[in-house]
Amino acid sequence: MSFDDGKLKLIGWGGRKPKAPPQAPGRTRNLKITHQGEGTISLRWKAPAKGGRTAAYKIQRLDRIEVDSPWIDMATAIETSITITNQTHGKQFEFRVVAINRAGEGMPSDTVVALL
Repeated sequence: MSFDDGKLKLIGWGGRKPKAPPQAPGRTRNLKITHQGEGTISLRWKAPAKGGRTAAYKIQRLDRIEVDSPWIDMATAIETSITITNQTHGKQFEFRVVAINRAGEGMPSDTVVALL
């Protein structure tokens, strides 16, 4: 069945629009440490203001002492806060958060530094 888009517009209707491809989320904002202690850290952040809808957040950690240390995925969160336990005590780490969805990953947040 075919429709005349011109006639449909006269009555306030229109043809189907092509579905836009999904967008990766934007950059996670305002990453903060809310608590840190012996081997434990609690983080909170704000959802991206731009980009596609966020499905989850990937929390990553970098060992500041080791040279050329890679970012390691530590946890995944659905909410905008998390507590990570069983971290090595007495080491200094950087943490960042990356928003993710089925289209991909957003830009990483700014980092925070913690001595656990």
